[in-house]
Parts: sequence; structure tokens; C-alpha cells
Amino acid sequence: MADTNTIIEGPVSYVVTRKVKPDAIDEYESWLLEVGNAARAVDPSLSMTVTRPGGHRTSEYVVVLHFSDHEKLDEWKAVTRARSCAAGSSHSRRERQSGHQVPLPTSQ
Repeated sequence: MADTNTIIEGPVSYVVTRKVKPDAIDEYESWLLEVGNAARAVDPSLSMTVTRPGGHRTSEYVVVLHFSDHEKLDEWKAVTRARSCAAGSSHSRRERQSGHQVPLPTSQ
């Protein structure tokens, strides 16, 4: 099993999956813009891939952020978590980094 504390050199990707309630899609789409802008402010070379739900069978979004290095990812996570804690969120949230799934706290 890989050491989960190992820092990866070079580019790193971060995956966020969210199940969004139908009445919260507009709010979530706005959040996506904020996330992309915050990430690009930290790492101008960032690319972001968004897979939106298809049809009526799923409400899950998958967002993949590609950072130039682990340091930029950590900086973005610190900024984003601070904003999330201040604003709260009504979305079901999970995050995956380097193949490991970690539950995120939800504001209620």
C-alpha cells in the first residue's frame, strides 16, 4: 500500500464529486466558477475538467483540477476550505486525491 503522506513531484490532479439537488444546480454552477477562478489565482497554469450529470438518472458532478505541483494544490485547498467554512454548503461532498477517498465535513 502506498504511503499517503508522500509528496508527489510534478503535476497533480484533484478530483471532487458532488451530488447536487435539482433546485441547487444554479448555485452549484456559480460555485464552479468561483472554484475555477480561485484555483487559477493560485496556479495560472491550472486546467479544470467538469463532467456534468447526464439525463435524469444521476445528479453527480465530477470536477478534476490539474495543478502544476502539490504546493499549488495545498495552497488552493487552504483558500477553498476557508471560504467553504465561512459560507457553508448544502451539497453532498466527497474528495479524492491520489486515488484515496476522504470524507469532507459538511455544514448543517
